[in-house]
Amino acid sequence: IPYFPLLILKGAKPYFRATLGILGPILIGLAILWVGFRLIYQIPQFKVGMDLIKLSFPWIGKMVRMLGLSRFYRVLSAMWSAGAPLSQGLLHGARVNGNWYLTRRLESAVPLVEHGQPLSAALAQTGVLPQMALDMIRTGEKTGDVDSMLEKAAEYTENEAEVSILQSTVILGVILLLAVAGYIGFVVVSYYMGYASSI
Repeated sequence: IPYFPLLILKGAKPYFRATLGILGPILIGLAILWVGFRLIYQIPQFKVGMDLIKLSFPWIGKMVRMLGLSRFYRVLSAMWSAGAPLSQGLLHGARVNGNWYLTRRLESAVPLVEHGQPLSAALAQTGVLPQMALDMIRTGEKTGDVDSMLEKAAEYTENEAEVSILQSTVILGVILLLAVAGYIGFVVVSYYMGYASSI
C-alpha cells in the first residue's frame, strides 16, 4: 500500500521491485516456517500437544471440543445401531473427532468397556465429556435406547457449536472494525501532530 503511488506514476515494474524487496523475504520465511511446522506435526506427541493447546483457548477451545464430540456421538450412535461391537464403535468414534488429544482420551475408554464397565462409566473416566451427555448415555443404557440418546447429544452439541460460531463471527467483526478505526485514528493524529510541530 505505501508503494501504490509508484504503480500509478512509474508503472508495474518499479512497483513490484519495491514491493517484493520487502515482501519476498517475509514470504520465504513464512514458507520455511510452514514446511517446518508440517514436518514437526508428523510427530504424534506434538499433535497431541498442539490439539491440547487448541482446547485450552477460552472461546475456540469450546467450539473445537463441541464439534469433535458431536462427530464422536454420531459415529458411536451409527455403529451401535448397526450392531457393531461397542469397543469398535468407541475406537472409530474417537478417531474421527478431529482432535488428537480427545482421540487419546476417548480411546482410553475402550479397554474399560472390554473389561465389562458400562459405557457411561467408561466415558466418565476419560474426563472429556460434559455431564449432560454422560447423563443422557446413562439414561439410554437404562432404557435400552443408547443410539437415539447419542443422536440427541450430537444434535444438541452441534447446535451449541453453531451458536458459538455465529457469536464469535459477530464479535470478531466488531473487533476488526474497532482495530481498523483505531489504526486510522492513530494515523490521522500522527499526521496532524507532525503538521502542527512543523508549523
